[in-house]
Amino acid sequence: MSNTRKGILSVITMILYGCAQQSAPVVSLDIPLPEMITHHVVQEGETLYSIAWRYDLNVSTLVKNNRLSASTNIYPGQILNIEEEMKADFQKEVSSLQTKLPKDYPPSADSFNLERAKKSSEKLFKQQKVEADDTKGVGVLTNLKNEKASKQSSLKTVKNHWQWPVRGKLKAEFNVQNLQKGITIETVGRASVRATAPGKVVYAGDGLRGYGQLIIVKHNEILLSAYAQNEKILVYEGQAIDTMEIISKLGPSGILYFEIRKDGRPVDPLDYIN
Repeated sequence: MSNTRKGILSVITMILYGCAQQSAPVVSLDIPLPEMITHHVVQEGETLYSIAWRYDLNVSTLVKNNRLSASTNIYPGQILNIEEEMKADFQKEVSSLQTKLPKDYPPSADSFNLERAKKSSEKLFKQQKVEADDTKGVGVLTNLKNEKASKQSSLKTVKNHWQWPVRGKLKAEFNVQNLQKGITIETVGRASVRATAPGKVVYAGDGLRGYGQLIIVKHNEILLSAYAQNEKILVYEGQAIDTMEIISKLGPSGILYFEIRKDGRPVDPLDYIN
């Protein structure tokens, strides 16, 4: 090897060694705010319930904010507004984080992000307060109390009739922090899946990524249940079903993924099934 080539290699080696010794500067430790999803474009086969399920939203709120009714037929290409629901959910997460942190946390960089979230939520709260003031009238408080009592009574009735969708072994428990929004049950291959409580089928298809062949059942205005990873669906949207009625068949793996949503939010199914 010539002296010239040796010299060039030596220089390159020294440059690389010097770079390796220097740590990359830390520009910022800020926690970026999540990108806010404001609209959803309806796809073929979707329903209001499957869209609400995708974003962990309450169907009633989704319907109200888009000036629809629960029986409205949506169509591919239709744009639905989900901004207000996403803001409310984000504020819940921020509030939960703030209550868990010590008083002297976060440092200034992270505090900046939380302050932005706080201002956004305060603006939303003021807007909601104005709207609430416009609707004040005789009987409003009474109606709210009656609605709450009706929901609680309906919830208690459904919980008393909840059954296991299949007999098998519990493979994974509910854990939202680990993105486990339901439970996974392992049973025999090709097993029949049964409705855990009476209700109406509001979605049946494979349009939600990660769920496979999915069935969503509405039990009342508060509670929904979902049966995922089916091989064959035996019910149709709009069908009324009874407790323990067969609604689907599993594949050869015998794995069923089961969720329950209360007001659009995932809850532990083991609190409901006996």
